[in-house]
Amino acid sequence: MSEAVYFVTFRVKDGSLSPDELKIIFDHILAGNGRFYLLISLVLMPDHGHIIFKSFPQYSLQRVMKGIKGGIVASRESIPGNQGDCLEG
Repeated sequence: MSEAVYFVTFRVKDGSLSPDELKIIFDHILAGNGRFYLLISLVLMPDHGHIIFKSFPQYSLQRVMKGIKGGIVASRESIPGNQGDCLEG
């Protein structure tokens, strides 16, 4: 698979994310930079976010997004009172 640049938008299913949750998401996406993709831009707001990244040849868009979303859910569950998936998109 060749490298491609993607612009991805995601949103919160209900309500909005707390500052702690936004930090977890930011840190998780930043941690994948250089390993799975080249992060070009990341914008997070309480109810949605945008990511622009260049994929590495060995990782499909589906694989990268599954890793981002799965890591966010797992990290978010470390905050007391949070459970399950919070993102759409």
